[in-house]
Amino acid sequence: MTATVLVPSFRRPDSLVACLDATLAGSRLPEQIVVALRDTDEESHQALDQWREQAGDDAARIERADVTEPGQAAATNAALALARGDVVCFIDDDCRPTSQWL
Repeated sequence: MTATVLVPSFRRPDSLVACLDATLAGSRLPEQIVVALRDTDEESHQALDQWREQAGDDAARIERADVTEPGQAAATNAALALARGDVVCFIDDDCRPTSQWL
């Protein structure tokens, strides 16, 4: 089974990067991670782009869903529209999953 992790984020670039690092430090890696960002959140866009440049092969797992509407539901729905995994997991950007989370 394949796994997709959805991470909506808004104006917390440091938390987003820490969440991605923790997610990819797990013993079971997701095949896909979809980060949903508001189109106006330039700081988070820059942080994600920089993170992807340094992520090596893991960068291929990451996709971005750009959201124009405010709110958690809009971000989650935009990310969900890109999900391809058999199992879809949701995590907030301020969470740090344990190594066994997935």
